[in-house]
Amino acid sequence: MALAGACYAMFASVSDEARSSTEMPAELTVDRQPINGWSAWFSIWPWERRFWKPTERRRDLVKAAALIIAEIERLDRASVPAQRAD
Repeated sequence: MALAGACYAMFASVSDEARSSTEMPAELTVDRQPINGWSAWFSIWPWERRFWKPTERRRDLVKAAALIIAEIERLDRASVPAQRAD
């Protein structure tokens, strides 16, 4: 969930002009390699492409925040030892 949140947050940082383009801005990279074209974006998206639903910048930041909070809560739950019902 953290990676999906990061994807939405990164996409929200892209200019409106670049969001409507078919090419990613040169400053975005994966493993230090430029991301060229929107299809490359999916090399870092953790789920099936049909779940990638960017809209407008503010909404994408809300999605990013929700996904990151969900991951934090998942980690919190995983760190609590299971209680036995004796």
